[in-house]
Amino acid sequence: MVDIATMVDGVSGVPVVFIGEQHDSAADHKLQLEVLKGLEAKGKLIAIGMEMFESTSQRAVHNWVAGRYRKMIS
Repeated sequence: MVDIATMVDGVSGVPVVFIGEQHDSAADHKLQLEVLKGLEAKGKLIAIGMEMFESTSQRAVHNWVAGRYRKMIS
């Protein structure tokens, strides 16, 4: 097992990073967020792809893309 900083250093030079998860795992979600924060802190451009949203969540997705939720995860 490696710490987040080591993981971020290890992947910061690659063009694409895939982070698997179990959809109901808070620990997996925390890891994803910490890796994203670490890469952003290194000045990396971030694009996130997600496949699990239902059409009923589209308004929340649009709000997130518009930047209305960014302060929640900072």
